[in-house]
Amino acid sequence: MIIKNTREVGNKKEREAEIFLQELGYETVAKNFTTKFGEIDLIVKKGEYLIFVEVKYQARKEISVPSAKVNRAKQERIKKTAFCFLQRQKEEYYCRYDVIEIIGEEINHFVGAFM
Repeated sequence: MIIKNTREVGNKKEREAEIFLQELGYETVAKNFTTKFGEIDLIVKKGEYLIFVEVKYQARKEISVPSAKVNRAKQERIKKTAFCFLQRQKEEYYCRYDVIEIIGEEINHFVGAFM
């Protein structure tokens, strides 16, 4: 399969991350939740936790790693977007922010990557 653009690649890698999390017992709640503040790639649930997941991909190992791109500004956008999502929920959850980093075929899951 030839991947034509970065959005296609992003969708494919987000799906890989979703499958990875489902195999670990996480339940998908939403994908690509978007507000004026930004987008959250995956929102999953496990137990009493609602987890907001940022997926970062890089084709090969380089000096920096994809997870390093989730800087303070990106974290703030994710938090504001998560707050909008939580306002629409009827139940209360503990919340967590995770990052899934995919380098080539390797998947790294950073649990509680930021507060």
